[in-house]
Amino acid sequence: MKQDVRSPRYSLRLPPGVIGQRSKQVAMFATPVALRVCSDSSTYSLRRPERKADCPHFAKAENLGDQLQGSLPYFRIHKILVAPDEWEEWLDVTCRSHGWRHSESPLVWRELLDRGGKGMLVGGLADFLEHCHEYYGVMSDMSTDMMLKIAVETREMEEIWREEKKLQASLRQPLNVWISGALNPTCSILIPHLLSEHIFPWASTLFGISLHLLHWEGEEEALHALHVETEWLGLPLLHQVTAHAGLEEAFRDADLVILLDEEEDAEKEEGGVRAEKKDEEVRDEEGREKEEKVEEERGEVKEKEEEEQEEEVEEMTDEEAEEARRRKSLLQRISARYRRYGRLIGERASRRRGGGVRVMVAGDAHLNLKCALLAESAPSLDPGLFVAVATPLETAASARIALKLGRRTTDVSGVIVWGNPSGTFGVDLQRARVFDHTGAIQGPRSFSRPVLEVLHDRTWLKTDLPELLKGRGAASASDAGGARPASVSVAHGILAVLEVWNGVPHPEAEGRVFSLGVCCQGHPYVPDGVVCSVPVTLSEGRWSPVLEGVDMGDELEETLMLAVDELRQEKEEGCSDL
Repeated sequence: MKQDVRSPRYSLRLPPGVIGQRSKQVAMFATPVALRVCSDSSTYSLRRPERKADCPHFAKAENLGDQLQGSLPYFRIHKILVAPDEWEEWLDVTCRSHGWRHSESPLVWRELLDRGGKGMLVGGLADFLEHCHEYYGVMSDMSTDMMLKIAVETREMEEIWREEKKLQASLRQPLNVWISGALNPTCSILIPHLLSEHIFPWASTLFGISLHLLHWEGEEEALHALHVETEWLGLPLLHQVTAHAGLEEAFRDADLVILLDEEEDAEKEEGGVRAEKKDEEVRDEEGREKEEKVEEERGEVKEKEEEEQEEEVEEMTDEEAEEARRRKSLLQRISARYRRYGRLIGERASRRRGGGVRVMVAGDAHLNLKCALLAESAPSLDPGLFVAVATPLETAASARIALKLGRRTTDVSGVIVWGNPSGTFGVDLQRARVFDHTGAIQGPRSFSRPVLEVLHDRTWLKTDLPELLKGRGAASASDAGGARPASVSVAHGILAVLEVWNGVPHPEAEGRVFSLGVCCQGHPYVPDGVVCSVPVTLSEGRWSPVLEGVDMGDELEETLMLAVDELRQEKEEGCSDL
């Protein structure tokens, strides 16, 4: 009795008893499509080069393999793609590894999967047909026209499949995060918290996060140590980490760029020069004191004092000139460096995430200037993608106010910083509120009162608070022996902004107002194109200025204009010799 095996186009007749025979395994591979049929005993593999997209030999062998799979219950088919430019190399490697000699298309072999072994070469199409006839008693009656038609359809499906594979590969690319100024202490604090689903909830659906550590002209040994230490953390989202001491690959395919202060080394060098000069001045002063004693004995005290006064005036003038020279030199280095950074970001950064790359400038020095230079040097990118993080200053103001009121830092919210966070700024308490305040009016934990209603010391608010905030970095560094603990607040500010900017669900995130240095356009209090810290909200990857409920008083408006003039002056000094 004969049994019919169903096929989309053909009817294959098998001799009696074939269905009940021991299950077999057949594999057929082609350049556009590879057919792999698997069972517990053997494998047949067929491959053909893609350049023969209408190859009738492969179409006929493929059809025969499909029919065998339909007739035997343990046959499995798996298709594998081989690019046309890889076919010759693949064929050579395969034949060498198995000790075969074969040059035509297709290539067919049999593997004994349950017994191991390198496989047995069957040969080309004719050998495969003969093998199927002798082993299974099966023959194919496909016509030449049908073989050509199937070959064309295979080619079309292969092109569709290849495009889908490219699309899937593009969606599986890792998120590229670049940190410039990687040797800044803030970076070491930032990394473990940055590479988490709490900050990037969608990163797990990609291929993780590729972290790129950049410190231009930084010490390669220190960068390598940071590289190794980051790998040893074993962070789940970390795809790979790379270290860069040059700009050859800087900001390539960047989705997020965080720029930290890089001027510490230069400042230390200049600080060393100033220290040496100070020592010389001390030694000179000691020498002058000895001379004074001699002159006093000679009755020339009055004349010497006049000479010292004249020298002191000249010395102060020289110090001021030297300070101006150092400031101008620093601004020129910053301008040259960040203009170059901006050009590289504009040329190399990723465009895949709708709005494009996001750039954050954080630290202590010249934040508005750096952000402005980056945005101006990358005209192909939306200026709204560049922000200067003023959140550390905002948090410091909240902490000082909380300390003044005898509360915790978290009990004070809504403090806004206007202007230049690393220069001239103003603290706005119009929206500031204090929770859990002990006073005549009290309520539950969620009850709050305006700070301006419970803090009556206006002199402290106008004079002492700004001075305390301006000296916060020096004071905290002094308390910690110069270890720059401000790095903790900078890292916290970056994470707080990123969490909301990335749309992470959070009960306190909705409607939260941040102080960010942004490139203002159409702002009622800031000229167009000027980077200035203003109150903003973050939603769906974009920031929006907060204008409702803002009452800009004369004093705050004057402070804001001073900050704008300060930025313009910094740009002029920094670009004077460029």
